[in-house]
Formats: sequence, C-alpha cells, structure tokens
Amino acid sequence: MIRTKRVAMLSGKVIGAFGPHAKMEWRAAKHLRREWYASLDGLWVISADKVPLCVLGLKRGSYLGLGGEVFFLLCDYPKHYTAGLIKFLRRGLRRVVRLWHRLVVRVESDFWIGRRFVEYFGFRKFATEPGHDLFELRAQWQ
Repeated sequence: MIRTKRVAMLSGKVIGAFGPHAKMEWRAAKHLRREWYASLDGLWVISADKVPLCVLGLKRGSYLGLGGEVFFLLCDYPKHYTAGLIKFLRRGLRRVVRLWHRLVVRVESDFWIGRRFVEYFGFRKFATEPGHDLFELRAQWQ
C-alpha cells in the first residue's frame, strides 16, 4: 500500500534511495538546500512497505512566477510498485491542481525519462529556458 509522510527534511535513508538523476540533482544543489527546504509549502516522502518511491515537494507561487511548483525526486525501487505509485500521484496532482489551478515543473532538456514522466501526468510544455523545459498542468476549467 502506498503511504505518504510529510517531513521537514529528508532522511539519509531516503537520500540514499534516490535514483541516479535525483542523486545528481541533490549533489548539484548542495549549497541551495537550506533555502530549498525553507521555500517549500510541503515535502512528502511517498513509500510502500517502508521502501521510498519518490519525494514530492510543493511550493505555492514559484520563483518562476507561475502558479505552484512541484518537485519530483524519484528513488530506485522494485518496479512492481510503479503502477500503484502512478495511480497515487495522479490522484494527488489532480487534487492540488483543483486547489492551486496551475502547477509548473522544470525538466532538464536532455532528461527524457523526466519529460515522459511529467507528460504522462498531463503536464504540457509551455516554455524553454537554457538547459530546461518548463511544463504546466492546469485545472480542466481553465
């Protein structure tokens, strides 16, 4: 069963379970972590059977100036959890979009897995900046 736990900071166990791309991003942002934690409206570890599956962070009024911003940090986990994780995330993102009307996510231009991941959840590309593509998810009535 998929469970969520709201946390103030990530534990070593969760950081150790990060997938290769999440580890790379975590190391690259070493000097920004304190500000990142402080800027978030919520940080959740999503797990199944005490195995971390991903980390989800939400920030209202992003520094991009466009609605809320969502952060995904995917973990390496047994693949039989994938269907449950996707179903859970889809329901959760739908609820957040109903409240905030728009979510934005930034994906590195050469990270095709991240692009496919956000497109699967209905995010649409709306802008490009050097090295990144910006995707948005809007409430259906907009």
